[in-house]
Amino acid sequence: MNRKKLLFTAAFFALFTFVGHSFGTLLPHEPETESLRQAYATMESTMVQMPVGSPRSLAQMAYGGNAFISLYLLICGILFILLAKPERYVRSVVLLNSVSLVGAAILSIVFYFPVPAICTALSAICGFIAARQSIKPA
Repeated sequence: MNRKKLLFTAAFFALFTFVGHSFGTLLPHEPETESLRQAYATMESTMVQMPVGSPRSLAQMAYGGNAFISLYLLICGILFILLAKPERYVRSVVLLNSVSLVGAAILSIVFYFPVPAICTALSAICGFIAARQSIKPA
């Protein structure tokens, strides 16, 4: 598989995870049990003093973290697409992007569930393989 196809494959997995994560974060869903409702109410009422600005609830902080992850995955996918063109290819950016996706995969498998971990790991692997290939003009 050539570098361009690998980078597009890497972009696909990053963007696929972005779409799933964003829909999971943004779509409203009701807690199924009373204990989940109570836990969410506790998160909404537990305030954390920020170093700068007004206090935020744990629920707001979790939502902000999820929004940040979605933004990060979107940027990774777009970078892989942009770097697929030979004149824009920068090996160090592909490697940095891939290393950060490995970190995301590890955190996902430890704290969440396997599907996003597998997708981000596959994206990183495609990026690493693409980075090893030499640049050949199209």
